[in-house]
Amino acid sequence: MIKISILFVISFSFIFSQNTYVPDDNFEQALIDLGYDTTLDDSVLTANIIGVTALNVENKSISDLTGIEAFAALEDLRLWRNSLTSLDVTKNTALKSLTLGQNSLTSLDVTKNTALQRLSVTSNSLKSLDVTKNTALKELWCDFNSLTSLDVSNNTALEWLYCPSNSLTTLNMKNGATSQLYKFNTTRNYSLNCIETLDPTYATTNWTDIDPGASFSLSCMEDFEWKSSASDTINITKTNLTDTYTLQWDAITAGTAWWDSINYLVYAKIGLYPPEEIYDTSSISVPITYHEILEGVFEGSPVNKATVKFEVIAKKGAYSKNISGDDRVLFVNRYEYLSTEDEGVPVEFALHDNYPNPFNPSTQIRFDLPETGNVNLTIYNMLGQKVRTFKMQSAPAGYHVLNWNATNDFGTPVSAGVYLYQLQTDGFIKTKKMVLLN
Repeated sequence: MIKISILFVISFSFIFSQNTYVPDDNFEQALIDLGYDTTLDDSVLTANIIGVTALNVENKSISDLTGIEAFAALEDLRLWRNSLTSLDVTKNTALKSLTLGQNSLTSLDVTKNTALQRLSVTSNSLKSLDVTKNTALKELWCDFNSLTSLDVSNNTALEWLYCPSNSLTTLNMKNGATSQLYKFNTTRNYSLNCIETLDPTYATTNWTDIDPGASFSLSCMEDFEWKSSASDTINITKTNLTDTYTLQWDAITAGTAWWDSINYLVYAKIGLYPPEEIYDTSSISVPITYHEILEGVFEGSPVNKATVKFEVIAKKGAYSKNISGDDRVLFVNRYEYLSTEDEGVPVEFALHDNYPNPFNPSTQIRFDLPETGNVNLTIYNMLGQKVRTFKMQSAPAGYHVLNWNATNDFGTPVSAGVYLYQLQTDGFIKTKKMVLLN
């Protein structure tokens, strides 16, 4: 108890003796005027500002807001009519209201300000604005900027959207808002011809502050379909690694301007693992070499075959469209690639020490098979619970290596500690120990 009290006193004393750097004289003068500082000396006592919840420094000709990060409790920040070209509020995670109209900002990061409910960026020079993490946002003012795309599909609490006089070509309003939204204005966005919403009928009737010719739709992108066959099988050998498997799909019609461009995100799903993005391309076909498939699909695993499912999502600004039809399925065999005829065949079963050991984040496990057979290599924690299982049907005779990346069968990283790995096949069982570091 005495030690805790001493630590508290030390920490408390440190905070109250610490200064925060404030290089902008206009910002520091504003803090002096508000009673948070006394002398224009490029610093302010941190203890004076750390608990401030509201700060109004509008119309002060401030060009540098360095020092704002020390306002840890700040909920309301007003910066209207200053000379800011950049702003970092990533440390001000308690912010609920941020108004900074009539500055000269070209970018703004509010992804860390998840408590934000009101954001006004009127009359800046923003070309993009990411509010997908601001799920509590109720009011957004973004008029008189240079935004080309805006996605508010995650902003389910939105009640006010006022974004006229931009260069919007895409606006994703698929957040479920209907009657709760009492202000909607996207006028003077002359290239915004289609706005995505979950209820186009309601939007057409009630959200009338749009440009002539603009309309609402459940999807503003046309359908596109696969050209690749529904399923294929490839057999990888040591001599065909430069061969390619090609995914192909229809093109979506795009406009002539750069902001009309379509990007296609290609995802691969291997076995039970979740899909992972493997390509971001403007092309309508992706050739994948067998070598890439070998490295990406098996990743050091000793299994002989795998199933891969591919999907494609088209992106245009704030809009996205999943490809029509089922995922393309690729069956991958590498029996011949794992053949060890040129390397000789071991004369006995063996499970070797993993390397490195201890390890983080991955280690290699080597084992020898003198004959073809079904093999299980299982990793256990010290409670005897199975963590990861590698099953190999008809594994060829030879020298094998697999890589374990410290994840369980669901792909979730495991905690540091001691683990056992066991090789089991007909007539042979062997267990060894390894250590995963923090």
